[in-house]
Amino acid sequence: MLKEIKQSQKDIVLLSNECLIDYGNYNAELNMLLLLRLFNYLQDNYNKQIECKVMMTIRNQKDILKSFYAYDFTHLKERFNSFEKFIQYGIENKHEIVFGGYFYDLVLDDMKRLYGSDNVQFFVYEKMKKDVKSYLRDILDFIGTNHKLEHLNYTQKVNVNSNEGVHRIREVKPGFIASLIKKTYQHSRRILQPLEAINTFQTLKSITQSYCKKSMKVIDRGSLNHFPKELAYQIDNMYKKSNRRLSQMLNIDLEEYGYTGGRCKDSEYAQQ
Repeated sequence: MLKEIKQSQKDIVLLSNECLIDYGNYNAELNMLLLLRLFNYLQDNYNKQIECKVMMTIRNQKDILKSFYAYDFTHLKERFNSFEKFIQYGIENKHEIVFGGYFYDLVLDDMKRLYGSDNVQFFVYEKMKKDVKSYLRDILDFIGTNHKLEHLNYTQKVNVNSNEGVHRIREVKPGFIASLIKKTYQHSRRILQPLEAINTFQTLKSITQSYCKKSMKVIDRGSLNHFPKELAYQIDNMYKKSNRRLSQMLNIDLEEYGYTGGRCKDSEYAQQ
């Protein structure tokens, strides 16, 4: 990575990652520490002064939970064959899977301690939807660049899984031959391990992985419309205090953007 950054000859390099708030699938705590190690490595080994910042775009909890379930149904279906079961599990296990990562105030606390208060900022997805220019201007200000908005292509991409709050549930399945290859490899992994060091085997493995990836089919499993009323109330209750505190930390009235409890008034955090 250091070599690539130097070769780019860019003043600003952006790394994109989705694993810093997922406390179930990706081990968010470990990834935060690994990112800190990366920053330290870059600062110790770069031949110029380098400044590292972390910015994250958050989304109100009910919408992101619907989006996550619809998108990741392939991995969730064995444990939660309905959205209701998924949400009920989260209510009973508040810090499992992705649910813990949506206590945004706690995540922001952790990041500020790791990377420094001035080097972390959260941005609001709903603000991007409402006023993309203002959202991008906030990001450019945080980065500290004089780049002009008119020089950027900021046309928003269409989310193929969502249409005005309706999320399509998708399941990704490999073809029959790809499934057979995968099962055979899993059962034979120990036997094949000595071959891992052979270049020819690695080439064959790469070709096979590419074939299996191309064989994947996306199957439509219906849609998620409205959040079940009783569960929505419980989710709102679960995140209310977190949203209130986050509003105070960011000095933003998050309730305006659909975050229950996200009022920003008369707080010791409002000036931070």
